[in-house]
Parts: sequence; C-alpha cells; structure tokens
Amino acid sequence: MPAYQFYDNGSADTGVTTADLPALGPEVSGLHFGSYSLAATPVADAMAALAAANRDRFISVDPNVRPTVEGDMDVWRARLAALFPLADVVKISAEDHELLWPGRSSEAVAADILGQGARLVVVTQGGEAALGWTASGLHARAQPPRVTVVDTVGAGDTFQAALLARLLRGDPMAALAGLDAAGLAAILGYAARAAAITCSRRGADLPRAAELTD
Repeated sequence: MPAYQFYDNGSADTGVTTADLPALGPEVSGLHFGSYSLAATPVADAMAALAAANRDRFISVDPNVRPTVEGDMDVWRARLAALFPLADVVKISAEDHELLWPGRSSEAVAADILGQGARLVVVTQGGEAALGWTASGLHARAQPPRVTVVDTVGAGDTFQAALLARLLRGDPMAALAGLDAAGLAAILGYAARAAAITCSRRGADLPRAAELTD
C-alpha cells in the first residue's frame, strides 16, 4: 500500500484564488477536477467557482481523497456535494468512497451521484473490477488483466486519463449519449488495461496509446 506526504503550506498549487483564474476560450472543451485542490483553501474555492462558471463545458471529477492534506471527511463531502451536480463524468475508487461513505456499496454510491446530475459514474476496485453506471440506466463491468504488480503509483490517474481519452475521441457529450452496454464495457476495459500496464512498471509510467488495444 503506497503512502504519501504532501507539503502544501504556502505552495503555489494550493494558493490559487478566484482572482488568478484566466478567462477560458473556445479551445478549452472540458475541465477535470480532483484531489486536494477540491478541499484545500483557497484553491478549493477557486476550483468550485471555475466549475460553476463553465457548466456548458465537459466536466469530469475524480475525488482522489488525500486525508493527509484535509483529514475532515465532512469537508470533502460538502465540496463534492457542490461539484457532483456540475459533473458529466465521475470516477471514484472504492477506497475513496469507503472513506467518504463507510459501509455503502459501490452501486449505492453510483446511484446517489447519478441522482445529483452526473451522466456516467465509474467505480474502480483495484485489480478486481471497474464498474460503470450511466444516467440512462446502463451498467457494465470490466475485469483488469492480471499483471505482476511492481508499483501502483499512478494507476488511478492512468485509468482516468484513458477513460477521458476514449470519450474525447470526438464530442464527449455525444459519446456519452451514444453509449450502449457493450460500448461502456469497452471503455472500462480500455482504461483498466492502461492502469494494469502502469502497475507493471516502476513509478508513474503511463502507457502510450500504441501500447493499448481497443
């Protein structure tokens, strides 16, 4: 189990304020939010404002909870409650949702997030499974390939990147609207294979698209 320590006091990444936010042009089609930038002030306020001001763009969220930065789960829950209704896609690990909502099943967590307005919710369960649910009622599951695990650092980020890469091949809104169960399973499988490759390497060494098959 990897362990992390973040030295964020006075750092640039947590010091961003709403005044620092740039105007976004049409070349920016989407925004991704995650980890301690959602919970550590003042950057958390800035990211919340950025999401609210850009609801017309594609928005994805991965909580990626970091208790060593913000240990109060009530803070995380409040921040996510404001962000989930703005999100099109939410990816959350089973480990994270156990921190946030102890004892709740992945299906129940996904149903709650979908009820808040998300269109696709994906729950990753490490090497066991990747599960997906859509607001239209689809459900799919993918089994990650078995690999010799060298290092799990970066696995979740790899999964998220691969998931978004598949949706962003074209218009992500159209991709979500056009999903069927087989297509959802294919996307989950693609992202799970990417994460498995990262786990087979030392460090956060993400695969390139050429290393993956559809």
